[in-house]
Amino acid sequence: MAICHLCGRGFRSLGSHLRAHGMTADQYHQQYGLLRRRARSARQLTQARSTAQRQAYTASERMRTEAYTAFERMRTDFAQGQTMARNGALSRRSRAAFTEHGVSQELERERLERLAAGRRTQQATAEQHLTATIEALGFPSVEAALRTLYMEHELSIENTAVQIAMSPKRARRLLARYAIPIRATGQNTASGRRTRIALNDQRTAERLGTSDITGWLRTRRASPRADRATCTPRAPAPAGAESARTP
Repeated sequence: MAICHLCGRGFRSLGSHLRAHGMTADQYHQQYGLLRRRARSARQLTQARSTAQRQAYTASERMRTEAYTAFERMRTDFAQGQTMARNGALSRRSRAAFTEHGVSQELERERLERLAAGRRTQQATAEQHLTATIEALGFPSVEAALRTLYMEHELSIENTAVQIAMSPKRARRLLARYAIPIRATGQNTASGRRTRIALNDQRTAERLGTSDITGWLRTRRASPRADRATCTPRAPAPAGAESARTP
């Protein structure tokens, strides 16, 4: 049953009833923010009409001929629409219609509902991925993983987020959700010291052209002093440096 927005009564179809209110279908849709494609008849009536028309189409040669003619006209109109789309006329008409009528309230509601549904789907997918990652790491829950990695292992928020495959921003939100205290910025931890030492060793090894800075140092210590001197010769002092140091 279709409910009239004007009087609240229910009808199988609102076609003739809208004329009783002195309104056209376009005026009715625009006044109440309804989509143009919104049906003005009850679903049962629409289905019954569709079934009857399908049966009549199957039984009547004349109706099939008329339908084919209408299809050919539609193909011509479709070709015109393609031409308008290519030269930009269709976009200009769309903008003009939007400026004149705006977006219907029902269309705006549908867009917001689709946006909310998409966000819910993304959130559910992210939760499933997080659960699978936590199980693969061997933790019973997200809270246990955060407490182990961030509190016990003293990893930074960034490294904790990398281990659990999430963004640092989300890791901060989860730490706050589970009431895990966040360390102050710049607070020194054993894990932070180890990380800085590893980064410094890596940078030093890159400068020296080796992949094992520990092995390189061990070799240097084991080699004679003369060999070490020849390996890394010191640059000669500039002329006049000795005389400048002596009074």
